[in-house]
Amino acid sequence: MFRSRSKSLWSLASLLALLSSFSLVAVGAAPPLRAPQAVTVYAAVSLSDALREIGDAARGERDLDVTYQFGASNDLARQIAAGAPADLFLSANREQIERLEASGQIAKGKAFPFLGNALVVIVPVASRTGKIGGAKDLLRFDRLALADPRGVPLGVYAQAWLQRKKVWRDLETKVLPTLDARAAVGAVAAGNAPVGIVYATDAAASRNVRIAYRIPLGETPDVRYWAAPLTDNAAPFVAFLRGPSARKIFERYGFFALGASRPSGPNRFGR
Repeated sequence: MFRSRSKSLWSLASLLALLSSFSLVAVGAAPPLRAPQAVTVYAAVSLSDALREIGDAARGERDLDVTYQFGASNDLARQIAAGAPADLFLSANREQIERLEASGQIAKGKAFPFLGNALVVIVPVASRTGKIGGAKDLLRFDRLALADPRGVPLGVYAQAWLQRKKVWRDLETKVLPTLDARAAVGAVAAGNAPVGIVYATDAAASRNVRIAYRIPLGETPDVRYWAAPLTDNAAPFVAFLRGPSARKIFERYGFFALGASRPSGPNRFGR
């Protein structure tokens, strides 16, 4: 009887050991959970609304964890030149890309244009100003909100248009320079300037301004956004930016693919 009980206990212990070993094998065989790949993007502030939505889409579709730093492209370029830890730079003009190519932060031939925008003249939504039909009509205003034309791409584009129309000299002293593109919209929305020149997409994002004049495409420099990978870590997000999901989001916000005709008529808010 003692021998029988001992044998039973030994069999039970063996069974438990066997089950335990199977459990360890099963746990060991399970693949470890992989964290989303982190990507740090320095981007022009005019892209911010669209890029936040694109970042969410990239996380769901490509398992990417995208972190953004938004600002004026010239200021972001200075930060990158000083060693800011960016994987990808999305600039609102080519000039800032060339700057970083010259300093060695961007390898020549790696940057590419990927998106277009348009310029518009805006006034406060409740403004009773008369019709604006071109650059000369801006001469009747005492202030003009512009992103700082000494470096911010939007201001550089706007100044080029005003110079082409031969009104820059008369308007230069009336310019209210702002830190970036969104701040130019804010200055008009707050009533600090009665009129401003901004990106069409930024005008669409504010319910406190209205578009008084759409500047014809052929009268301005090409408003192009450039993408410049700074590290190999940027590759998956760059591929996503060039894909159909990102393109649909950009178009919904009013941007357009290069080579496409510029959108005309009401923006996405119907104004």
